[in-house]
Amino acid sequence: MMTLGDKITRRMTAWAGATTCVFVALMWAGTTVASAQWHSPDLTRLEVTGFSTDIPDFGRVWTKDRAAYPGGESSFECGGLIGANDFPLSQCEVPVADLLALAHPRLLAWVDFAGPSDEYLSPRYDCVVNSLPNLLGDVYQQMWTRNSDKMMIHYEQGNRYREIWMDGRKHPPMTEQFYMGHSVGWFEGDEFIVDTQNFTFDIDGFDDHSHLPTSHLKHLIEHYRKTGEDTMELTITVFDPLFMLSPLMYKHYFHTPEADAQYLRVWECDPETSRRELSVMAPDKYEGQ
Repeated sequence: MMTLGDKITRRMTAWAGATTCVFVALMWAGTTVASAQWHSPDLTRLEVTGFSTDIPDFGRVWTKDRAAYPGGESSFECGGLIGANDFPLSQCEVPVADLLALAHPRLLAWVDFAGPSDEYLSPRYDCVVNSLPNLLGDVYQQMWTRNSDKMMIHYEQGNRYREIWMDGRKHPPMTEQFYMGHSVGWFEGDEFIVDTQNFTFDIDGFDDHSHLPTSHLKHLIEHYRKTGEDTMELTITVFDPLFMLSPLMYKHYFHTPEADAQYLRVWECDPETSRRELSVMAPDKYEGQ
């Protein structure tokens, strides 16, 4: 007689093979409707609650592993974009050059109209924390914990908490939208996979330095894999048919810091002070404003 565990394994294996074929085909074709073609499994039938000794333990503090990046870099170049003070941007959290190569004309039009040169558009000067996927590559630490129905990540940047539901629920209808999206997660072998949808439009959706936006159709897939006891690799795939011609895939790397550094600092931000700083470091580029 087939056990529940055997049924779950068979369903997950069949789904993983199917989605791999779909994803490869999408990447090859460069379709403009890629985000509509990626389907998460029927989580209502997986019953992925509780704990298991076979599931990798991600519960700890993580920080970016600078040495693990190609060339020893912990952030990406900003694709040659010029900032508000006519200086080339640097230290973006997404590979902007790769992103612009996949950009829909809408995104290129945004760069020409406002993009990185209009700092006043960025919500970060009102103390709004970065959203996803920008937050995933942030230089600040993050703490992971888990209970029976969700994984929780506390990001030091902005003191932001994120819930990744693992109780079998599906995403809500598109009429419900969230700044950080709605996240569900599950395990496939030694990987923790997170599917996030239902985002709001976000001016800094890709990156808060380049000010490249994402739409409400943004769809984010995260593959977390421990590469050692204290090291972790994250593969990110971003779909957004309104601003991208095909999906963007890239990686971030993390490690657990030394014991005396495993704490999250208090994050404080005052919007009034932040806006005052903005008016000094990046004057409004529009005359009379």
